[in-house]
Amino acid sequence: MSEKWLEVWRASTILPGYIACIERKRDVITQIWKKMRAVNRQSDVSRHVSILLQADPGVGKTFLAQKLAGQLGFDLVQHDVTQMIRRDDLLSFFDMIATKQAESRKPVLVCVDEINAPLDGDHVYGAFLAPIEGGYYIRGGVKYWLRPCVWLFAGTGRDEQQSRIEDKYNDFESRLSLKVEIDYKSLSKYYGDDGHKQLEYEASLEQVYLGAAMIHDAFPDVCEIEQTILNAFWHLPGDQAPARRIRKLAWSLENVQHRTVRWENCSSHEWSQARNEWSQARDGLGDSVREMVKLDFG
Repeated sequence: MSEKWLEVWRASTILPGYIACIERKRDVITQIWKKMRAVNRQSDVSRHVSILLQADPGVGKTFLAQKLAGQLGFDLVQHDVTQMIRRDDLLSFFDMIATKQAESRKPVLVCVDEINAPLDGDHVYGAFLAPIEGGYYIRGGVKYWLRPCVWLFAGTGRDEQQSRIEDKYNDFESRLSLKVEIDYKSLSKYYGDDGHKQLEYEASLEQVYLGAAMIHDAFPDVCEIEQTILNAFWHLPGDQAPARRIRKLAWSLENVQHRTVRWENCSSHEWSQARNEWSQARDGLGDSVREMVKLDFG
């Protein structure tokens, strides 16, 4: 019987270690990468670059920001709007950015997660208009300046209250350098009815590669995975943003030994729940699901 190989490196994007097989998602990542690289190559950056990245929760927006910063040599400053208690916390966040710029010679990537979450009962779009366009913010009546940087705003799709803040959002959106989407539901509109099967295939394949990569992250010496487990990743619903769940499944494997992962290692609560969901799909895959697949990370 010939050996089976999963060449994980084939799913890596322009960012080493970031897995993406959906063609449109790879294009989006390249667009962001080019914007950031242009900033990094300029000796005198005169304007801020602002990007809105919309995707369902669990897709990996923050992880993408970390990979972009690491690969392109940016210092990363990040905050989550849901972790802010008062609007003064936004000013403290701007102070943090200014401090990082004063301390570092590197360009700064500012990642603002959950940009569409409310703060003090209102949305925060208006608070970022002056920083991303004019490069300043006002605290106590005093204007403080921020050097040009890259702003990456991450959030989900527009919520039910969007109609009430339409003007604020439109004003914010008009100042953006780029607006992109990377979740399955959003990307599906670029494929249309004729390309939906292609999207399903690309998403399932991405889940297999992502599962192998995350298992390797959890257990670095692993070089073989039973095909049953890869099939389980394949059958996750792509429209339910499974990246976070794949990570949880990978890290919940038990008693992994001898550089291999077998179905017997999937005895945790997370995998018990998964087995119930995928049992019907597994039963239809035949005896080949018990074969071992070697991992090749290039």
